[in-house]
Amino acid sequence: MQLIYFGNATSTQAIFNTGGMYGAYVMYDHSQLWRLVTPIFVHIGWEHFSLML
Repeated sequence: MQLIYFGNATSTQAIFNTGGMYGAYVMYDHSQLWRLVTPIFVHIGWEHFSLML
């Protein structure tokens, strides 16, 4: 929701910073295992959010 309201929702860096998953990052840095769960909650826009419900 924050990315939708404040813009920059489709920026790869913004998605990564808010919990988007990047497989190589998780494989080599095991402190990033939380990224396996957070992509469930990261949505790019209202359409994506509503279709994922």
